[in-house]
Amino acid sequence: MKKKELNNGDDHNHQQKEYDEELNNLSRKIDKNKKNTKFLNRKGFLLIKLGRYEDAVTVFDKSIKMKKKNFFAWFRKGHSLTRLGRYEEARKVYEEAIKLYPGSKLFLSNKAHVLIELKKYKEALDVVNKALELDKKNSYAWYNKG
Repeated sequence: MKKKELNNGDDHNHQQKEYDEELNNLSRKIDKNKKNTKFLNRKGFLLIKLGRYEDAVTVFDKSIKMKKKNFFAWFRKGHSLTRLGRYEEARKVYEEAIKLYPGSKLFLSNKAHVLIELKKYKEALDVVNKALELDKKNSYAWYNKG
């Protein structure tokens, strides 16, 4: 039986230790490969998983500084800012992600969520409708529309 099967995802402390170990490994890789945004993006993603959103924003800022067209970093930064309740900043960040990848229904749906939080309902509805044009079955867009 595999380690994951024994764990069944129920052991939060074990998961935390795995994330911490991977973060340490990534930090060493980042030190050796200072220009590799892939490692920074993974580190930011793990920080999100750990609920360390401020740290994640800092990591994604570094990644974006190195590679301005890194839509993944823009998107995850927006997600982190949303989790921090910094909706206006998140809106601007999602707009950058959408400029880089305009066909992403996920980016549009997340921007709509932020606009709802900002009580910009008309603008949110316009964005949701764009997401639904891309995918009529987009459950997150339908949720935001409701």
